[in-house]
Amino acid sequence: MFWYLALMSALLLSQSGSSSSQSGECVRVASNGRLARGATFVSPLPLGLELRIKPGLVVSAANVCCYADGWDITVGPAGRSDDYLWMVSPPYQTAPHRKIGAGYGLSNEESVQIEREFRFVLRQPDYERAIHIAVTDPAGPEKQAELARLGLGTLTLRVTGYRLSKIADPPVGDVETLEWITFDGQACVPQ
Repeated sequence: MFWYLALMSALLLSQSGSSSSQSGECVRVASNGRLARGATFVSPLPLGLELRIKPGLVVSAANVCCYADGWDITVGPAGRSDDYLWMVSPPYQTAPHRKIGAGYGLSNEESVQIEREFRFVLRQPDYERAIHIAVTDPAGPEKQAELARLGLGTLTLRVTGYRLSKIADPPVGDVETLEWITFDGQACVPQ
Protein backbone atom coordinates (compact mmCIF):
# COMPACT_ATOMS: atom_id res chain seq x y z
CA MET A 1 0.00 0.00 0.00
CA PHE A 2 2.88 2.37 0.72
CA TRP A 3 4.12 2.07 -2.89
CA TYR A 4 0.66 3.20 -4.01
CA LEU A 5 0.84 6.32 -1.82
CA ALA A 6 4.33 7.15 -3.11
CA LEU A 7 3.26 6.67 -6.73
CA MET A 8 0.11 8.74 -6.27
CA SER A 9 2.06 11.56 -4.58
CA ALA A 10 4.60 11.61 -7.41
CA LEU A 11 1.79 11.73 -9.99
CA LEU A 12 0.02 14.57 -8.22
CA LEU A 13 3.21 16.59 -7.86
CA SER A 14 4.11 16.11 -11.52
CA GLN A 15 0.62 17.18 -12.62
CA SER A 16 0.30 20.15 -10.31
CA GLY A 17 3.48 22.07 -11.03
CA SER A 18 4.73 24.59 -8.50
CA SER A 19 1.62 26.41 -7.35
CA SER A 20 3.36 28.51 -4.73
CA SER A 21 5.59 30.20 -7.31
CA GLN A 22 2.71 31.17 -9.64
CA SER A 23 1.79 34.83 -9.77
CA GLY A 24 -1.71 35.21 -8.48
CA GLU A 25 -3.74 35.43 -5.33
CA CYS A 26 -3.12 32.83 -2.62
CA VAL A 27 -4.94 32.33 0.67
CA ARG A 28 -4.09 30.15 3.62
CA VAL A 29 -6.66 27.59 4.69
CA ALA A 30 -6.43 26.02 8.13
CA SER A 31 -8.68 24.30 10.60
CA ASN A 32 -7.81 26.76 13.42
CA GLY A 33 -8.48 24.01 15.93
CA ARG A 34 -9.92 20.53 15.72
CA LEU A 35 -12.49 19.61 13.09
CA ALA A 36 -14.60 17.01 14.89
CA ARG A 37 -16.12 13.92 13.26
CA GLY A 38 -19.40 14.97 11.63
CA ALA A 39 -18.48 18.69 11.47
CA THR A 40 -18.13 20.77 8.30
CA PHE A 41 -15.40 23.29 7.44
CA VAL A 42 -16.00 26.03 4.86
CA SER A 43 -13.45 28.71 3.94
CA PRO A 44 -13.75 31.50 1.36
CA LEU A 45 -11.36 31.46 -1.60
CA PRO A 46 -10.69 34.09 -4.26
CA LEU A 47 -13.18 34.64 -7.11
CA GLY A 48 -16.22 33.86 -4.94
CA LEU A 49 -15.23 30.22 -4.48
CA GLU A 50 -15.06 28.25 -1.27
CA LEU A 51 -13.24 25.22 0.10
CA ARG A 52 -15.62 22.72 1.68
CA ILE A 53 -14.53 19.83 3.88
CA LYS A 54 -17.72 17.94 4.67
CA PRO A 55 -18.33 14.73 6.57
CA GLY A 56 -18.72 11.56 4.56
CA LEU A 57 -21.56 9.32 5.69
CA VAL A 58 -21.51 5.53 5.89
CA VAL A 59 -24.57 3.33 6.29
CA SER A 60 -24.04 0.97 9.19
CA ALA A 61 -23.57 -2.75 8.57
CA ALA A 62 -27.08 -3.35 9.93
CA ASN A 63 -28.55 -0.82 7.45
CA VAL A 64 -30.21 0.87 10.41
CA CYS A 65 -28.59 4.27 10.47
CA CYS A 66 -25.52 6.01 9.36
CA TYR A 67 -22.51 7.59 10.93
CA ALA A 68 -19.97 10.20 9.89
CA ASP A 69 -16.77 8.69 8.55
CA GLY A 70 -13.99 10.96 7.37
CA TRP A 71 -14.42 14.05 5.22
CA ASP A 72 -14.84 14.79 1.51
CA ILE A 73 -12.94 17.73 -0.01
CA THR A 74 -14.58 19.99 -2.60
CA VAL A 75 -14.11 23.48 -4.07
CA GLY A 76 -16.91 25.40 -5.72
CA PRO A 77 -18.96 28.58 -5.89
CA ALA A 78 -20.03 29.89 -2.49
CA GLY A 79 -23.49 28.70 -1.50
CA ARG A 80 -23.72 26.02 -4.22
CA SER A 81 -22.91 22.33 -4.33
CA ASP A 82 -20.97 22.26 -7.63
CA ASP A 83 -17.52 20.70 -7.18
CA TYR A 84 -14.94 22.46 -9.34
CA LEU A 85 -12.18 20.14 -8.11
CA TRP A 86 -13.10 16.50 -8.86
CA MET A 87 -12.82 16.44 -12.63
CA VAL A 88 -9.47 18.22 -12.98
CA SER A 89 -7.51 16.73 -10.04
CA PRO A 90 -5.63 13.58 -11.04
CA PRO A 91 -5.73 10.69 -10.62
CA TYR A 92 -9.03 10.75 -12.47
CA GLN A 93 -10.36 7.19 -12.04
CA THR A 94 -9.88 6.81 -8.28
CA ALA A 95 -9.57 9.68 -5.86
CA PRO A 96 -8.35 8.65 -2.42
CA HIS A 97 -6.78 12.10 -2.00
CA ARG A 98 -10.24 13.74 -2.17
CA LYS A 99 -11.28 11.93 1.01
CA ILE A 100 -9.72 12.30 4.43
CA GLY A 101 -10.29 8.95 6.14
CA ALA A 102 -10.50 5.28 5.32
CA GLY A 103 -11.51 4.37 1.78
CA TYR A 104 -10.11 3.40 -1.60
CA GLY A 105 -8.09 0.67 0.10
CA LEU A 106 -6.45 3.08 2.54
CA SER A 107 -6.74 3.00 6.32
CA ASN A 108 -7.43 6.17 8.31
CA GLU A 109 -3.74 6.40 9.23
CA GLU A 110 -2.58 5.98 5.63
CA SER A 111 -5.09 8.60 4.44
CA VAL A 112 -3.98 11.31 6.88
CA GLN A 113 -0.34 10.86 5.73
CA ILE A 114 -1.13 11.99 2.15
CA GLU A 115 -0.07 15.52 1.28
CA ARG A 116 -2.91 16.51 -1.00
CA GLU A 117 -2.35 18.57 -4.15
CA PHE A 118 -5.40 19.53 -6.18
CA ARG A 119 -6.41 21.60 -9.15
CA PHE A 120 -9.78 23.24 -9.65
CA VAL A 121 -11.53 25.23 -12.36
CA LEU A 122 -12.29 28.89 -11.70
CA ARG A 123 -15.59 29.56 -13.46
CA GLN A 124 -18.88 27.87 -14.37
CA PRO A 125 -18.18 27.60 -18.14
CA ASP A 126 -14.88 25.82 -17.41
CA TYR A 127 -16.70 23.53 -14.97
CA GLU A 128 -19.27 22.60 -17.61
CA ARG A 129 -16.52 22.03 -20.20
CA ALA A 130 -14.53 19.85 -17.77
CA ILE A 131 -17.59 17.72 -17.00
CA HIS A 132 -18.24 17.27 -20.72
CA ILE A 133 -14.62 16.20 -21.29
CA ALA A 134 -14.54 13.93 -18.24
CA VAL A 135 -17.69 12.00 -19.10
CA THR A 136 -17.73 11.97 -22.91
CA ASP A 137 -14.20 12.17 -24.33
CA PRO A 138 -12.23 8.92 -24.69
CA ALA A 139 -9.34 8.38 -22.29
CA GLY A 140 -5.96 9.51 -23.52
CA PRO A 141 -3.27 12.17 -23.31
CA GLU A 142 -5.38 14.78 -25.13
CA LYS A 143 -8.15 14.44 -22.56
CA GLN A 144 -5.69 14.74 -19.67
CA ALA A 145 -4.00 17.76 -21.26
CA GLU A 146 -7.33 19.57 -21.77
CA LEU A 147 -8.41 18.88 -18.17
CA ALA A 148 -5.02 20.14 -16.95
CA ARG A 149 -5.47 23.35 -19.00
CA LEU A 150 -8.85 23.96 -17.35
CA GLY A 151 -7.60 23.32 -13.80
CA LEU A 152 -5.95 26.68 -13.17
CA GLY A 153 -6.60 26.94 -9.43
CA THR A 154 -4.41 24.99 -7.02
CA LEU A 155 -5.00 23.73 -3.50
CA THR A 156 -2.53 22.03 -1.21
CA LEU A 157 -3.78 20.48 1.99
CA ARG A 158 -1.98 18.57 4.73
CA VAL A 159 -3.44 16.94 7.83
CA THR A 160 -1.35 18.22 10.75
CA GLY A 161 -2.99 16.29 13.58
CA TYR A 162 -5.63 13.64 14.20
CA ARG A 163 -7.09 11.24 16.73
CA LEU A 164 -8.44 7.78 16.04
CA SER A 165 -11.30 6.27 18.02
CA LYS A 166 -13.69 3.36 17.76
CA ILE A 167 -17.44 3.56 17.32
CA ALA A 168 -19.98 0.76 17.55
CA ASP A 169 -21.40 -0.60 14.28
CA PRO A 170 -23.59 -3.62 15.09
CA PRO A 171 -23.34 -6.41 14.01
CA VAL A 172 -19.75 -5.78 12.87
CA GLY A 173 -18.54 -4.46 16.21
CA ASP A 174 -16.24 -1.53 16.77
CA VAL A 175 -15.12 0.41 13.70
CA GLU A 176 -12.05 2.64 13.70
CA THR A 177 -12.77 6.21 12.68
CA LEU A 178 -11.17 9.65 12.86
CA GLU A 179 -12.45 11.50 15.92
CA TRP A 180 -10.95 14.81 14.78
CA ILE A 181 -8.36 16.32 12.45
CA THR A 182 -6.38 19.52 12.13
CA PHE A 183 -5.07 20.69 8.78
CA ASP A 184 -3.25 23.46 6.98
CA GLY A 185 -2.91 24.44 3.34
CA GLN A 186 -3.00 27.04 0.64
CA ALA A 187 -5.28 27.82 -2.31
CA CYS A 188 -4.09 29.90 -5.27
CA VAL A 189 -5.76 31.35 -8.36
CA PRO A 190 -3.83 32.98 -11.22
CA GLN A 191 -4.23 36.67 -11.99
